[in-house]
Amino acid sequence: MKRTGIPVLITLLVSMVGGIAVLAQDDVARIRFGHFSPDLELLDVYVNGELTVENYDFPDLTGWLEFEPGIVEIAISPPNTSPDEPVVPIGELTLEADDWYTVSIIGEARRGRSLNILEEDYSDIAFGETRLTIFNAIPDGQPLSFFANDTLLVAGLAYPGIQGDNDGAATIDIVAQEYALLLNETDNDRRNIFNTTATLGGNRHYFIVAIGYDLRSSSLFTTTDLTEYNTSGGVESDTVQVEIGDGDARLRVGNFATDSTGIDLYLDSEATDLTDIGFGSRGTLSEWIVVPAGVYEIGFARAGEPLEDGIIPSFNAIVVSDTWNTLAIVGRAENDSLISRQIVEDYSPIPRGESRLTFFHAVPDGPNFDVLINDQPFVNDLTYPGRLPSDENGAKVIDIAEDTYDIEMVETGNLDSSFYELADVPLRAGNHYFMALVNDIETINLYIQPITQEDVIEQFVAE
Repeated sequence: MKRTGIPVLITLLVSMVGGIAVLAQDDVARIRFGHFSPDLELLDVYVNGELTVENYDFPDLTGWLEFEPGIVEIAISPPNTSPDEPVVPIGELTLEADDWYTVSIIGEARRGRSLNILEEDYSDIAFGETRLTIFNAIPDGQPLSFFANDTLLVAGLAYPGIQGDNDGAATIDIVAQEYALLLNETDNDRRNIFNTTATLGGNRHYFIVAIGYDLRSSSLFTTTDLTEYNTSGGVESDTVQVEIGDGDARLRVGNFATDSTGIDLYLDSEATDLTDIGFGSRGTLSEWIVVPAGVYEIGFARAGEPLEDGIIPSFNAIVVSDTWNTLAIVGRAENDSLISRQIVEDYSPIPRGESRLTFFHAVPDGPNFDVLINDQPFVNDLTYPGRLPSDENGAKVIDIAEDTYDIEMVETGNLDSSFYELADVPLRAGNHYFMALVNDIETINLYIQPITQEDVIEQFVAE
């Protein structure tokens, strides 16, 4: 996604920027039907006694079908019969407006068949992210694990009902980008069920199903583009107004990846003045640069090398007028786990007599941290900004009165598990301190950048 122009108010259409979209509330529910029973051939699906899907075979997954809210009865029968002759007990489902369900027949004769109902998560997907649902439909199979670029995202996913009342599915959100995707047996990584490289688009929902028998397994891989459902039923497409503004914003890069070399920043595939930003001894924060407010594609490459050889996955970032944005790099180059996350820093006026602290978690193998100041918890559950995006970006900000303090990082919820202590730290009024926990858990250290906020702001006003 390239940078948008700079009118005072930018309206981002659902079809333009994936992930910002809000699905239209169009007073319908949606169901798709899957045939995942390997020893059955053609089947018919009846909803409330009416033939809805005819002659669908193994393995098949229909598109989304729309229904009015209410209670529906679902019967699956052989062709040329009736809903009174189902191959599995008739299922009953209460539909609410904007519900999304995957209803499938699973199992086989020897182990039994059943109607499996998955209530899918089609809530809003965060900007720049994508959603995957992994489903284990192999009746005699083993628990499965799912990887993206060698990062374990799902482990021990069992066939429905094997682990209590589990439904056999797991849903995750990850950054929209290219991945090497792998689904294999948890206890036998040589048994691959699904293995491909694919570019996962923003605001899409992907569905990966393991099907067949344990010794003859295969998979289905489908996607739903959520933008296609914003005009369903004649409802006009929703748009989201993002007040990006017509002014400028500030960007800088923070390199907190211990083994990384110098890195260059690109915006919309164009080089910037932020080049050769290395890790330094405990991390590095670059100078600030000024950019017009807009939507940018953020890219990184090794210093002096072309962006096409980038070492960090590109992503889209909304850069709002008058904001201060740190693009923090974390992970390890040695195992291709480098990522960057956007931190919108708080450069609003600091209250008189206080200083501002931004804490950032950049320890890949570290636990979640609590920050104690003079033995009192000031920051709870500081998380590492890994590949599973959430509302957390690895950073938290506090304001605190000018004084000298002892600062300690402990494992969240465990005051006896201390990882780093800093005694007698003088915090000055009007200063902004960026504090990043870096290295690995065995050599954990703290990067600190103290800076007078007033001086930084006045520098840009003068320009």
